[in-house]
Amino acid sequence: MAAGALLCTLVTGGCDRRDGTDGRLIPAGRPGEAPPGMVWIPGGEFVMGSDGVHAAPTEGPPHPVFVDGFFMDIHTVTNAEFRAFVEAAGYVTVAERAP
Repeated sequence: MAAGALLCTLVTGGCDRRDGTDGRLIPAGRPGEAPPGMVWIPGGEFVMGSDGVHAAPTEGPPHPVFVDGFFMDIHTVTNAEFRAFVEAAGYVTVAERAP
């Protein structure tokens, strides 16, 4: 596979409530059956950032982050396939939208 050819389609699963102790969101769980050609990736918490000797100043401090669960395509999507989708659907990515 050519470098840069991998794109993933994400459909967020969402969160439904806060846990009542520190305000973290509790995942709503799998929102039903996966759409055709997709699988469910469970959400979870991880530590983002670093204050290690090789870390850039903007990488720290390390802090916990929670990512919602989401659906992901089973198969890779090439840049050409994504371009065809964008042109056919008139899709505008989040990065291209005005804030």
